[in-house]
Amino acid sequence: MQNNQQQRSVNAEPDRKSRGNYLRDSLMLFLAVFCGFLAEDFREQKNEEKATLEYIKALSEDLSRDSLQLAQISEHHASILSKLDELQTEITRLSPVADSRPVYRLLSFASGFPDFVPNDGTFEQMKHIGALRNVKEKDIIDGLLAYHSNVGRLRINEAITNQALIEMDKLTEHFDLVRLQSADSLGIIPLPDGSPRIRNILYSYVLNWELYMVGLQANRNHIAEFGIKLQKVIREHYPNL
Repeated sequence: MQNNQQQRSVNAEPDRKSRGNYLRDSLMLFLAVFCGFLAEDFREQKNEEKATLEYIKALSEDLSRDSLQLAQISEHHASILSKLDELQTEITRLSPVADSRPVYRLLSFASGFPDFVPNDGTFEQMKHIGALRNVKEKDIIDGLLAYHSNVGRLRINEAITNQALIEMDKLTEHFDLVRLQSADSLGIIPLPDGSPRIRNILYSYVLNWELYMVGLQANRNHIAEFGIKLQKVIREHYPNL
C-alpha cells in the first residue's frame, strides 16, 4: 500500500510541473501578444500624430496663400470702387451732346470682379479621409469650420453677384458700340438716346453694383480676419511649424 502511494506521488509531481509550465507558457504568450498590440497601437498613434502635424503644416500654408490672394483681390477691389465713384460723377455730366466715352470706359473697367479661389485641398482631403478627428485641439477645429463656412457664404454671394453682372452687361445696349469700338471714330460719341431717363437707368445700376461690390468686400474681410485668428491659434499650439 505504501509503495502504491509513493508511486502515485512520484507520478503526480511531473503532472504538477507540466501544468505549471503550461500556465507559464500561456502567460508568456499572452504577454507577448498583448505587448505586440501595445507596440502596434503606439506605432499607429505616432504615425497619426506625424500625419496630423503634416496636415496642420499644410493647412497653415494654405491659409497663408489665401491671405495673400485676399490682399491682392482687396487691392484690385479698391480700384473698382474708386472707378465706380468716378463713374457716378461722369454719369451726372451726361447730356444728349456729351461724349459717352468716359462713362463707357469706366463702366467696362468696373463691370466685373475677381473671384476668390480658396486653397482648400488639404481641408477637403482631411474631411474625406476622416483625418479631422485626429486634430485634438478644439479651437483649431472650430476655427477651420468657421473659416470655411465663411468661404461658402462668399461663394454664394459671388454667384449672386455674377447674376447681377449679367444685368449690368445690358447697359451696353444704351451705347453706340459700333463707333466706340472703332479705332477710326473721332469726335464726340453721344449716347444714342441721351434722355434723362437713360442717365437715371445708368446711375441706378451703378449704385446697385456698388452695393454688390461693398458686400463682397465685407465677406472677404471676414474671411481674412478668421484666417488671421486661425493662424494665430495654430502657431500657439504648434510653434515649431
